[in-house]
Amino acid sequence: MKYSYLTIEEYKKKYGDIKASSFGVDKEITAYERETSIILNDDDPIAMIYTAQRSLTKFLVMKNPHFKVDKLTVQNGKIVAVDGTIDKKCVKITKIPRTKFSRL
Repeated sequence: MKYSYLTIEEYKKKYGDIKASSFGVDKEITAYERETSIILNDDDPIAMIYTAQRSLTKFLVMKNPHFKVDKLTVQNGKIVAVDGTIDKKCVKITKIPRTKFSRL
């Protein structure tokens, strides 16, 4: 299937506002290949993120005001992946796994 690489503005112009139904799963890759990469380095205050996981893509694009979208990967009008940046301070790695009720 053919991919398009668009900014948010280009996507909105072509397909309208972004909503939950705007996101899809890339059928050309396996579940194993739908990955997330977070790149950090000591010199840069930002983290670069790429994800093809639908739930994380939707969260970053729709609900995280700190995430700056560089590029949306679009397949048949659906957003199947996103590239962008976020302040390093927003990235958190914990030493113990999070559980459903860990915040209580």
